[in-house]
Amino acid sequence: MISDLSMSLPKIDKTIAITFPQLAKLQDMLMEGQQIFQNTGGTHAAGIFNKDGTLLGLSEDIGRHNALDKAIGKILLARKAAEAKIVILSSRLSYEMVTKAARLSIEVLAGISSATSLAIDLAQSVEMTLIGFHRGQRGNIYTCSERINFEE
Repeated sequence: MISDLSMSLPKIDKTIAITFPQLAKLQDMLMEGQQIFQNTGGTHAAGIFNKDGTLLGLSEDIGRHNALDKAIGKILLARKAAEAKIVILSSRLSYEMVTKAARLSIEVLAGISSATSLAIDLAQSVEMTLIGFHRGQRGNIYTCSERINFEE
């Protein structure tokens, strides 16, 4: 199944490099923007950023897929899809989330939880950097680590 899906998705260009401290700032921005979560503790969030770390779109929803779909919709309506480079999720990383990000040519997808094996396989096949268990300045880099700059 992955080979069929990845054949319809182009390889993602490698145009950015980011550090874990920079990713931590983006994660903080995501958490600060989670107004519903702060009141209920029951929503997921998705934040889409440009290469400089500017927030392009943030959405919350009880469903992790809906949160990402809403964030994508916001940047499409704002005509900022070409600027989108990084997605931070408050959820697990499934192959569906990787697929949605790959259709936008997202270079770095990070989530607070684990990545499924299908997500890792798909991210590798489209050359997306996939980071799971992202917490602050740490995380598991599953694919394409060359976008992560370990020197500051």
